[in-house]
Amino acid sequence: MPAKNKPADAELRRRLTPEQYQVTQRCGTELPFANAYWDNHEPGIYVDVVSGEPLFSSLDKFDSGSGWPSFTRPLEPSNIRERKDRSLGMVRTEVRSSGAGSHLGHVFPDGPGPAGLRYCINSAALRFIPADRLEAEGYGQYLAAFVKAGIVPKVAARPAGKPSRETAIVAGGCFWGVEHLMRQLDGVVSTEAGYTGGTTRNPTYEQVCTGKTGHAEAVKVVFDPSIVSYEEVLRYFFRLHDPTTKNRQHNDAGTQPAFLTNFRRKGAEVPVSAGFRTRRRRGVLEARRRRRHREKTCNGGEILARSRKLVRKAGQYRSAIFPLSERQRTIAERVRSEVDHSGAWTRPVVTEIVPASTFWKAEEYHQDYLGKHPNGYTCHFLRE
Repeated sequence: MPAKNKPADAELRRRLTPEQYQVTQRCGTELPFANAYWDNHEPGIYVDVVSGEPLFSSLDKFDSGSGWPSFTRPLEPSNIRERKDRSLGMVRTEVRSSGAGSHLGHVFPDGPGPAGLRYCINSAALRFIPADRLEAEGYGQYLAAFVKAGIVPKVAARPAGKPSRETAIVAGGCFWGVEHLMRQLDGVVSTEAGYTGGTTRNPTYEQVCTGKTGHAEAVKVVFDPSIVSYEEVLRYFFRLHDPTTKNRQHNDAGTQPAFLTNFRRKGAEVPVSAGFRTRRRRGVLEARRRRRHREKTCNGGEILARSRKLVRKAGQYRSAIFPLSERQRTIAERVRSEVDHSGAWTRPVVTEIVPASTFWKAEEYHQDYLGKHPNGYTCHFLRE
């Protein structure tokens, strides 16, 4: 649901990514064709990343060829305000959100709709809410338009007493171990390994491992809130990983080097380089990998961390929570603060809390990996 007030600047700097802050608070402009939503064709609405105000609908989105999300009209005209922008030696019409005053982009008189307008908006100023999540996130009043358009089927009334579902998205290192332990929590209905928090659409595992997409390995957790609450899911999440290590989780740090990428790819072979010889039998690869990790163990991760190839700037293995609503964000910040001050960790908790963006499902061989391969690699365990 939308926030009533704009947070303080210090809070915004903590909540938003550097690009989101630069765009919304400093009138920045992201790169064309290299942002989250310019080519997004999923049905749903776009809200202000700061306040949650509903701004635009996919029903009014079109491909302008500009490389930025473009719309023919706002979803709620009262949530948009315009003002003259005389920067860059020209006169343009800037578009801001009414409640939070976030800089969104500009509107131009060259659009295809009846009004002839093109709202050219920065993806970094938006959060996308899929049509099938509108009801759950408090935007149910906008669902009817998608039903009327035939994009979303009309949902039958829920039988009395039937529990609803809620979704949590978290990242805590390699998604194999996180997903495996999350599946063991009572009340969890389903899990899905994937990638989120980056800029590339539908990235592959190999692309994520380069560190250039900005994605984290994450897990989408669907649970029954009548059995387990969102707060309980997060407290369980903080028990199954180390939230005090930035961009690493035990042996897994930064971005993976090529040989580990290949180890984790289905049917992969280790490249012939740096002393590694090609093994064509997958069983041999698994046995060698398990022995190597037994020798070094999760607690001996500093051995691998010394490798310059492993410690890179990308946060593929970062600890993060991706709230899907303002309520989830509030709960996440409270739980993180309580964990940080609990004395359970000797170092500060560095878990990021970042508004959820598109979650891309990972390749099928990553799904429930440790269920399929019980002796596979993991360095996650449940703490008391």
